Amino acid sequence: MSELLYTKFSEYLKSIKPADGKNPFAPVYLIFGDELIYKGVLNQLLDVMMPPAKRLSCYEDMDGSPENLSRALEKINTYGFVPGLKIVALLDSTLFSSKDDGPKILRKIKDAVIMQDYKKAGSWLMRFLSLHDLLIGDVAADTSRLLALMDDDGDAKSGWIDDVIRHCQANPVDRDAADALKSLQYAIEKGFPDQHVLMITSETVDKRKAVYRAIVEKGMTIDCTVPKDSPTRAGKMAMEAVLNERIQTTLSKSGKQLKPAVRNALLDMTGFDLRTVTSELEKLIQYVGNRAEITEDDVNRVLKRSRKDPIYEFTNAVTDRNWEKALFFLNGLLSGELAPPQIVAAIFNQLRKLVIARDFMESVHGRQWNASCKYDVFQSRIMPEVVAYDTILTKSLQEWKTRLASAKTRPGGKTVKKGKTREKAVATDLLIAKNPANPYPVYLLLKKADAFSRERLANLMQVLVDADRRMKTSAMDPKMILEKVILEICQPDRIVAEKAGRKT
Repeated sequence: MSELLYTKFSEYLKSIKPADGKNPFAPVYLIFGDELIYKGVLNQLLDVMMPPAKRLSCYEDMDGSPENLSRALEKINTYGFVPGLKIVALLDSTLFSSKDDGPKILRKIKDAVIMQDYKKAGSWLMRFLSLHDLLIGDVAADTSRLLALMDDDGDAKSGWIDDVIRHCQANPVDRDAADALKSLQYAIEKGFPDQHVLMITSETVDKRKAVYRAIVEKGMTIDCTVPKDSPTRAGKMAMEAVLNERIQTTLSKSGKQLKPAVRNALLDMTGFDLRTVTSELEKLIQYVGNRAEITEDDVNRVLKRSRKDPIYEFTNAVTDRNWEKALFFLNGLLSGELAPPQIVAAIFNQLRKLVIARDFMESVHGRQWNASCKYDVFQSRIMPEVVAYDTILTKSLQEWKTRLASAKTRPGGKTVKKGKTREKAVATDLLIAKNPANPYPVYLLLKKADAFSRERLANLMQVLVDADRRMKTSAMDPKMILEKVILEICQPDRIVAEKAGRKT
């Protein structure tokens, strides 16, 4: 039938109209993405499908672990005593995960253990093992292999994972996730009885799986994914839209309001995690009591900063030469999981991009560029030149690669015999426009590069090399070294010019 973004879900609900007594609903719904959103979508859909009183006899939900699938399919294919719509729901399914979802699954296991829900923890552990082609017997006698896969979760070594393994051994699962997916796919393709609807919710979904394509063809998927920490303009706009909608909905229910500046203060405290924003906003609503407006002072009094600032926020502040913002984000990064040398490497990578952008600006392709250039002019006139510049750069790299390959010699001085080899495209991160279809990041990059001369960028590269060496060979505090680097990069042009004058 179709794939639907949750932003279009309200329109879909309005379009549902029974015609000639026919069932207007899809036979299967897969609702996935952000847990807070997909639970809201599920409830709204259920409200339209049947009244709460009827759900006692015509609606049944169950845990979405693989071992429950056979029971769910049996129920959806069994006719009920009450005529009309019948709904079976598999909630928080673990069926659709991929290896990329490993960290999320580990978090789910730990959360379930904290809640003493070993059944759910065991279900998630079995899914984690299935992703890595392991059985519970493979890790029961020796957990070292499992701990190696869970190396980003330091608490796993404290012993709680042993309790989950013991639960899985005592309560064996007779159906593995791969078999469950095949069964689900077959059942969907075969079809369910008329007016019987299967609903599945999941935090993660691998769209490459055949079962996903089967659901799209026979039923409907509703994508509730929220783009988090996205560096792209489109991603940020989508994230802002979701947050604004959630904030407005929460405020409307309570009759409260807040000004844009207060909203920004809230997000600065929480970051862009939907669940955190909602829970913290609810704290503020309770705090202000009968007062209609939430103020910035309320935010500062009630909330503690929980936001984890992504590395691109930091590097953007550095290349914008905003030292106050850069130092602020630096503290957040150092209190997280990034080591100081990693932060140096992140700055270095940003400066490399500026060097390439600066080279474009000073080439024949960049003659039309100037810092006051409007975005629409950039798109039509300058972006094609950027693509042409990247094409020439790629060809030059390919030529260098060919020359280096032809110059290789075997031991004894004999030149390697040339043969007919298939040339592979050069893989490089030096391109300005890695995605020519998305020109806005390129536009921002050129505006940043305009603030640095070629000589200034070369000097800053050396500053970073020196900082990296001091971190590894001296007893200096890495934070102080990084702060000095940031202040050096963010210095105003006037001070840079004065220093250069004194040296000459």
